Parts: sequence; C-alpha cells; structure tokens
Amino acid sequence: MHDSAPGHRVSPGVALPNARIHGLVDGERPLFAFFLIKVMTPEGPRWGARSGGDGVNDLDLYGALDVQAEILRQKLVSEWFYEDDDEDADESVADRSESRLPIDDVLGVLDIEALDSDCAVEFVFVLIKTLSENGTSWSFRTSAAPVHEELLGALVAQMMRCRETLAGSLGQI
Repeated sequence: MHDSAPGHRVSPGVALPNARIHGLVDGERPLFAFFLIKVMTPEGPRWGARSGGDGVNDLDLYGALDVQAEILRQKLVSEWFYEDDDEDADESVADRSESRLPIDDVLGVLDIEALDSDCAVEFVFVLIKTLSENGTSWSFRTSAAPVHEELLGALVAQMMRCRETLAGSLGQI
C-alpha cells in the first residue's frame, strides 16, 4: 500500500512496495517496462497492467508480449510431457529469490501509475526493453515464481488489448 492517488505517476517501488526482481545485465539501461501485476483486493484477486518509459509503440509491445506468451506455452507443454527430475529445484528457487533487488534499484528511473490503495501486490511480471552497447533488447523479470497458467492468461488478455488498439489505428494516418 502507498500514499499516492491512483492516476498519479510514481516510481515502481512506491507503486509496488516490497516488490523485488533480478537486476539487469551490466551495461543495460531500462528504456521501457510493462508491468503485469496480480493484486488482492477486497473483492478478490485481480490482474492489472502499468507501463513506464518511452520508445515503444503498440506493435513493439504486442510482439514482445507474444514472444513471452509463446515461451510460457512451450514451458507448459514441456512440463506436461516431461517430469522435472531436478531434486534441487526448491533450493535453486530459494537461491534465486535471495538475489532479487528492490524494484526501484532496477527500474526506479521509470515512473508508473499508482495502484488503488486497497490493492495488495501479490505478484509482478515485468517485460523490460533495455539499451546497451549492443543495441536494444527485451527481457523479463518476476517478483516470485509464477503460476504459469495464470500468467499466460494475463499475457494473452494484454495481447488482446494491444490487438484491439492496433486494429483501431489501422487506416489512421
């Protein structure tokens, strides 16, 4: 929870208190971030989206979301057909969570819209466009191990919104 009114732009750390993600690769600078956020409200769980930064049009975002959705689909299919024989999986997840940083340490330069005060953040998925000496690239970070099916549904819903926006802009010059 935070003291900022919805609609007001704040740093990700203010909007998403206690959210921690893995850092960027050395030399990368965040240009844009798209946040899928699962929150708990008095009415129950909900998913929402926020974005911060510049340099991304709807087609770029749609493509990046589509790639992430396809990666998740492949992971889900793989999990369906192949059992995970890694006995150290729980330990490696714990190790990875310890290396997460406060979200402002990674993306604090990008302001996003504040959440409603009655929203308690449960999970954050961030799709990040970065700039380095090698050019621009996309990557993602999560605040915790995701429920893949749930995250896929949220990604597909956002892709549908992007598609509607793109379809509405056809023919407008």
